[in-house]
Amino acid sequence: MPAHVLVTSQLLGLVTMATIVGNVFVMVAILVERHLRVNVANYLIVSLAVADLLVAALVMPLAAVNDVTRSIQLTPQGTTPSPNSTLATLAPTLSTLSPR
Repeated sequence: MPAHVLVTSQLLGLVTMATIVGNVFVMVAILVERHLRVNVANYLIVSLAVADLLVAALVMPLAAVNDVTRSIQLTPQGTTPSPNSTLATLAPTLSTLSPR
């Protein structure tokens, strides 16, 4: 395996782990410290930390595999889903988020 692949893998893994640990620290700090729970804005920060934690746990590892291997195999046939199938999956969700 080429050296740049190993370095890239380790760097992306380190960034992913740092993101997860950092967001867990933010959530724990706000939920444990009573004086931080008084301010309503801190609940928005917890919400942002939860969303960022989900990205770090679900999206970043897949993106790292994609960056390192240049392909990601999510379907049983071993092929990458087309952008159209991804858009078809996201379209119902995006339509619920649109302002009316």
